[in-house]
Amino acid sequence: MRAPQPEPPIPGSFATPSLLAWIVNGKYVMSLPLYRIEADLKACGATISRQDMANWMMNVHARWLAKVHERMKVELLSHVRIHADETTVQVLKEPNREAKKKSRMWLFCSARCDVPVYVFEYHETRRKGVAQEFLAGWSGTLTTVFVFN
Repeated sequence: MRAPQPEPPIPGSFATPSLLAWIVNGKYVMSLPLYRIEADLKACGATISRQDMANWMMNVHARWLAKVHERMKVELLSHVRIHADETTVQVLKEPNREAKKKSRMWLFCSARCDVPVYVFEYHETRRKGVAQEFLAGWSGTLTTVFVFN
């Protein structure tokens, strides 16, 4: 007698929870590009394309991590002090955008004396509307860093 096989985390995919966790850890904790993870897997005898892994990461975000992101944002907006900053990032194959255009990764985080909460958000620009939209309905003290070039 055999127990029924559990549903896969991504329907129609052979990706197991542990494989997905390993790829997420490699990419987002260890900062490894997918081509390196692809090479590591190949060295172990597993041929998994970086395109498959990229699709899995988008799927994992849509299914689970977007919910975590939204809950973290709710927690952050309950604080009375928030820090915000942004930095440039280059996205190579973004639809309708040249690869040499700079995009922005925004960081919103709690004050050091509070429970630590860090929320990253990607946006194409540094327009003030990004912060205004993120902080809509929030009341408190916002600190930022401004650097003159």
